[in-house]
Amino acid sequence: MPRFHIVWGTGPGIVKPFEERVRKAMEQGLVDYRPRHRVNELLTENGAVVGARGDVLIQSSAARGEATSREIVGDFEFYSQAVMVTSGGIDAK
Repeated sequence: MPRFHIVWGTGPGIVKPFEERVRKAMEQGLVDYRPRHRVNELLTENGAVVGARGDVLIQSSAARGEATSREIVGDFEFYSQAVMVTSGGIDAK
């Protein structure tokens, strides 16, 4: 079901508890965080998502909310026991 939520100025506060848990899991080696990786395809086997394939984008030092380059500098293909998809933004980019 499509939803539209406007949380002007409160987005970081809503995400903070999740971010803290993910950062802790990263420190423990339980989460592999890969910014600037654009997924083009979810990989499936026997009807289950088992990985992702896509483009590696050039690094950026832009501040939160600023436009960034979409220049492709490589590609990737990852497989995992669990796949989490995070996407979009206020304008679904």
